[in-house]
Amino acid sequence: FLAFLTGTLWPELTRRVALREDARGIAGHSLGALVGLHALFRRQPFFNRLLASAPSLWWDNRAPICDAQQLQRTGVALPARLFLCVGENDTPFLAASDYMASKIPGAKKAVIPNAGHAANIDNPAAFNAALTGFLEDAGLFEAA
Repeated sequence: FLAFLTGTLWPELTRRVALREDARGIAGHSLGALVGLHALFRRQPFFNRLLASAPSLWWDNRAPICDAQQLQRTGVALPARLFLCVGENDTPFLAASDYMASKIPGAKKAVIPNAGHAANIDNPAAFNAALTGFLEDAGLFEAA
């Protein structure tokens, strides 16, 4: 799937729309966030902006966390920006997201109040505010 995104879809998008090569982003929620995390921890990541909403960090015996630990051990700086987002009532995902954010220098994490696993649906105003802040910090959005 990642090969399709980077080798087929992205070139087609750049043919049709003016895209910034210095700001390639991917987003995912829960299990979908694993695609982005997998892409992020490649030797030379194609995507350099990632939104991981309520990421399933427990997947495959905590493989995403192991990837983050490996990156930290190498001392190599991650050439990307990571935004983790989790609802305050999404108890199984809170501690793992805290841990992941602590392993990735520069990672941003937002805990969305009054929200569970679907923070973007449970509290869209707070989710959108947190996401807008990340996009502004990453140089991808300017508030009107």
